[in-house]
Amino acid sequence: MKAMTSLVLGLIATILFPTTAFAHTGFVSSVPANKEVVSEALKEIKLTFEGDLENLSTLTIVNEAEQKTQPANIDVRGNTLIATLGNELPDGDYRVNWKIAGEDGHVLEGNYLFAVAMSAKPESETVMLPLATGNLSTVVSKNIVEPASGEDSSSDANKLILLGLGVLILVTNMIVFARKRRNV
Repeated sequence: MKAMTSLVLGLIATILFPTTAFAHTGFVSSVPANKEVVSEALKEIKLTFEGDLENLSTLTIVNEAEQKTQPANIDVRGNTLIATLGNELPDGDYRVNWKIAGEDGHVLEGNYLFAVAMSAKPESETVMLPLATGNLSTVVSKNIVEPASGEDSSSDANKLILLGLGVLILVTNMIVFARKRRNV
C-alpha cells in the first residue's frame, strides 16, 4: 500500500511540477535588434534564447545582393550566441540567418533584418533600401520562428499533461478497486 501511495504522489508531483525539459528553446532577442538601423561600426551580433544552446549553433549574414558573410568567430555562452565580425559591414540592409541546437535537443532556425547606415543622414531622412527578396516589412512578417519538428511547444506540454492525468486516473481507480476487493 505504501508503494502504491508513493507512486500516486510521484505521478501527481510530475504533473504539477513539470520540468523545463519539455519546453523548446525559443528566440528572445538580438543585438542589433530586428529592423534596427546601426549607425556605428558593428563588431558583433548577439542572439539570446530562452534556454541554453549547444555549440553546434550557426549564424550567417546576408546582404541585399544575397552575398553571404560568415562571422570570424561564433561563441556560445549559455543561452547566448555571440558572432564576432571579422570585417566592418558596409552601409546596406542585412539579414541574419541563424540555426541553433538547444540543450533540449530541438533545432530552431530563423532570421531577422537590420541595416547599417554609418554615413546616414539624420534619422528622419534615413531611407531603408529594399532587400532583394522584398521590402523590410514584408520579409520580416513572413519569418515566424518555429521548432524544426513543426510542433508547438505548448502542444507538447499539453499532451504530456493529459497523458499524466490519464495515468493518474488509472492508478487511482486501481487503488479504489483493490480496497473494495479487500472489504468484500
